[in-house]
Amino acid sequence: MVRLQGQGIGPGRQRGAIGLAAVLLLVVVVVFLALALDAGRLYMEQRNLQRIADATALETAWKHTGCTADPASALQTAQAVAERNGYQGDDLVIGAQGLLLGRLVEDGVLRVFETMPDVGHHGVVPEAARVHVEHEVPQSLVLGGLFGQQATLSAEAVARRMPLVGISAGSWAARVDTENSPLLNALLNGLLGTNLQLDAVAFAGLVDTSVTLLQLAQDLAVLGVDLSVATVDELLSANVRLLDVLEAAVRAVEREGVLDVNASVLRNQLLNIGVENLELQLADILQVQAPSMDPDAALDAQVNVLDLIMTTAMTATRDHAVELDVLLPLSDLNLLNLVDVDARVKATIVEPPQIVIGPPGRGPDGEWRTIVDTAQVRLQAAADLSLNVGIAAVDVDLGVALQAAQGSAWVEGVGCPPDTPGATEVAVGTLPGVANLELGEFDDIAVSDPSVLPVAVEVRALGIHIATLALAANAPIQPAAGETLHFLVEDRAALPTEVQSVASGLGGALANGLQTLGESIDVEITLVEDLGVLATLLGLTTAVVEALVNEVVAILLSLVLPLVLQLLGSVILEPLLSMLGVGVGGLDVQVVELLEGGVDLVR
Repeated sequence: MVRLQGQGIGPGRQRGAIGLAAVLLLVVVVVFLALALDAGRLYMEQRNLQRIADATALETAWKHTGCTADPASALQTAQAVAERNGYQGDDLVIGAQGLLLGRLVEDGVLRVFETMPDVGHHGVVPEAARVHVEHEVPQSLVLGGLFGQQATLSAEAVARRMPLVGISAGSWAARVDTENSPLLNALLNGLLGTNLQLDAVAFAGLVDTSVTLLQLAQDLAVLGVDLSVATVDELLSANVRLLDVLEAAVRAVEREGVLDVNASVLRNQLLNIGVENLELQLADILQVQAPSMDPDAALDAQVNVLDLIMTTAMTATRDHAVELDVLLPLSDLNLLNLVDVDARVKATIVEPPQIVIGPPGRGPDGEWRTIVDTAQVRLQAAADLSLNVGIAAVDVDLGVALQAAQGSAWVEGVGCPPDTPGATEVAVGTLPGVANLELGEFDDIAVSDPSVLPVAVEVRALGIHIATLALAANAPIQPAAGETLHFLVEDRAALPTEVQSVASGLGGALANGLQTLGESIDVEITLVEDLGVLATLLGLTTAVVEALVNEVVAILLSLVLPLVLQLLGSVILEPLLSMLGVGVGGLDVQVVELLEGGVDLVR
């Protein structure tokens, strides 16, 4: 009998299988290690190439955007910057595979680079530089070296440098003259509790003085405001006293050495305020939209000193009623045979204006990036009149109450006018605010929704009170249609620009409103029922009283009130609104600053 023996696996064969598996594992490890090294090397090469593209785009956008941009010069700069940062690829060219100048447009939530072949010559400012770089490297340190295979790496970057524009809707800088400087003194004295007595020449000197945001920060730091690092964000978030801002404004005047302003007199008068402990944030006065990668580029922006003083004063004293002492020219009222005239004015700043600096256009949220609002105010001009009409003595407590809503202006865009090389055109959109005139006086001008009390008239005959009149009227003032204004800026040194106005086509909106007010007065007559025995003895019968009252009403409506209302408008309301930067039925706009902003790396 034959017995079969099984074939077993001996120790020698087992050692051979383990050795083969180890070799295979080692090969796999080496392959994966090579792949890891290659992947890491390619990643670092790509990262370095992206760094080159970023640096090239940033410096090119910094030096070669704006209306003076030249693609050839930009290409030279881009090539030099790329090589300085280690670029070893082919020379850059103007085109999609090299350098392009253009702009960014919003496409929903995306920002898309738009090429401008003839930048600077078609009315649109080149604001961005797009850089595309390529570089060939071995595909693999192992296999690529054996077979000579190459991988082409590419990187792209877009950098944008947007201009910063400062606009003013209702600036005081264009409104200072000999006639209204006393009213400006009275307004500042009412707001600040000072005793200013500056003339028009001194105010003009303030108009001609500007301070940069950096100088403002440095001056405030010297005055003890905690500004350890002069950045825009820190400056705007700082809590400052009203007195500190005014002191910084005076320092700007002293630094400039303005000939028409006696700095010591200005210091003594302006800084002797009755509300020195009032505090505010500079963000309540200034709005600055700066590039995210270079937020301090806006520190070079300039602010007019008079605008700074007025805006600060109005912001610090908002919601407080201010009373002004004014005089009506009695010579204009002589033909009315008025016995006495006593005028008074109250004003409340509901929403103060702001100084705004920022880039043009809309942001990703669809809102305008740089928008300025005028002040929202309530004004009340009143005059106590006494006049004689035959045997009647009439006392009129006349008042005009005005509420003006905020108007707005925004920077729509910045362009390059083809017929003025090197100049910049700024397009500013506008929307004037509405206003409402009422005959009478506010019951409380400082509350959020005040009522207007009608004009009270007391009529006496031969010393006897015979009637009381209540006069009421309302005249809404519709604003002019909004429109886009275009400003040509040839040189920053020539700023601010001339004022451009958006106004209704009906002439003076305020004058027309007052005329409408005078023509639409409702009269409520209340006769005194029991005049007494003396009135009967003097012949003041009911018929006589009614005739006399009707005569008084006729004279008031046809002669006295129209003339006095127009006088209140021209002497008090209109110049005071101008001092507050408010246009009734229209809007006055200036470009007050234009400078290149910092650079943002978009992608």
